[in-house]
Amino acid sequence: MNILKKILIFITIIIINKINIINSANLINNKFTIINLYGEIKSINKSTDLIHDNIDYSKILLTIYGKTKEINNIKTFAKWSQILKINKTEIFKKNSDIVLNDIDDAIISYVGIKHKNIGSISYGKNYEAIYNTLKLTNIFPTTKSKFINSNSITNSGNNVLTYKKIFYLKKNKILKNIKLNLQLYGKNNKGNTLNAILKSTGQGWGITYTFNTPYNFKIVTSYASQKYDYDQINKINKFNIFYGNKNIKNNAWSTGIRYKFKNLYIASTYSKGYNLTPINNTIFVPYDNIYLNKYGFAKNSENISLIVKYNFNSILTPIIKYVETSADNIEQNKIDKNKYTPIKMEIEKFFNIGAVLKINKSLYTYINYKINKIPNKIPNKLNTLNNNNKILLGIVFKF
Repeated sequence: MNILKKILIFITIIIINKINIINSANLINNKFTIINLYGEIKSINKSTDLIHDNIDYSKILLTIYGKTKEINNIKTFAKWSQILKINKTEIFKKNSDIVLNDIDDAIISYVGIKHKNIGSISYGKNYEAIYNTLKLTNIFPTTKSKFINSNSITNSGNNVLTYKKIFYLKKNKILKNIKLNLQLYGKNNKGNTLNAILKSTGQGWGITYTFNTPYNFKIVTSYASQKYDYDQINKINKFNIFYGNKNIKNNAWSTGIRYKFKNLYIASTYSKGYNLTPINNTIFVPYDNIYLNKYGFAKNSENISLIVKYNFNSILTPIIKYVETSADNIEQNKIDKNKYTPIKMEIEKFFNIGAVLKINKSLYTYINYKINKIPNKIPNKLNTLNNNNKILLGIVFKF
């Protein structure tokens, strides 16, 4: 997208906002049903130096949420969320098919029913258990950790059956309530590309507990487990997939704490995954005298994330975030004479320093500087293409 196109989008957003044509739309509001349409237009530019290697991530997010009015303590609900990419240009680099985009392209679509006392149950495409913890620190405008994008249990997946219930503790002085989120996962086939195969999973389950306190603290803990969909992997010969046991499972647990008081927000999460995080490794095949790329999953991986933000006068919000993801107990391979791949490596380690400027209730802009702490020329990097520092600029119109 050239500079003229960006200027036209910006001017259009300003005009729409001034004349107030678009607002959170009440599509239907009658005696029985309420259906709302809302969303946002994002113009996002990612660059290593603001001049070269620019990537346009501009997109439109549309969401429709509907519910019936409560009758005899029962109501039904549905949500559909779709991302439309404004710029469809794809940039391919070596091994780019195993590195997930920083931008979340998830589509959410589910339907459910809720009883006032029993809780709610829904089915469809939804965020899975571990994401419920990770989202405490996943609040930067764009960038997110590779650990979040590792698998469906850390992001979103298909065929998710979810039960939710809030337990109110009126006489408890330590806890206000406990939220239970229990999920069952069906087969999650992402496609036939290498990146899709590494994210495809079979059946599993997950659980999340959220503890809300009267002292502005929230504690979230999650666990999830899934089998891998190796029926799909076995049909594809062009990728060398290792850890190919059909009975292999990926599982993870995560815990996080959040403190929110007035304009201050502080949160931290720690997560541990097993056979979860995609990696690639290079091995030497002595019989053929060649080097071969192998793709699979780190036996153990862990993620640490910290974030602090403060809002000044409801206009300016500076944000600082630190993320570290590492993999260990990696299958060791010989790459040269008396030289082996390491059994533990850092996959990502970076600071995000940025700020959000709110222009009005519908329009805001932001800048994000991602400072990489892993040298770019480390040999045998795992699931890492470019460790250069990055600058992200964006303007968002919400309606």
